[in-house]
Amino acid sequence: RQTELNHRVPYPIGPTSDANLDPMCRRDHVLVTHGEFSYERAPDGTITWHTPTGHTYQRDPNGTLTKLSRDLHHPGSNGKTRYHTPDPRPIDPDEPPPF
Repeated sequence: RQTELNHRVPYPIGPTSDANLDPMCRRDHVLVTHGEFSYERAPDGTITWHTPTGHTYQRDPNGTLTKLSRDLHHPGSNGKTRYHTPDPRPIDPDEPPPF
């Protein structure tokens, strides 16, 4: 699988530097760049993904995926902090997240 580098702050606004780049597979990179998906990387390596439909998924550094509560206010949140409570329902294995 080939890895691409995603600019956390989009180029040309953000620099092409180690501090502003995250490795992603091509599919994830396309979703972030063109598909209205967004993500946040915590200092511990946990990644929180936000879908255009308001769904939120969290992948910890060990690869464990947790579906969080749906956030209907995510699109157009203008960078405001979003708080979520983990969804107690198990993730449906027939409907995997797109990353």
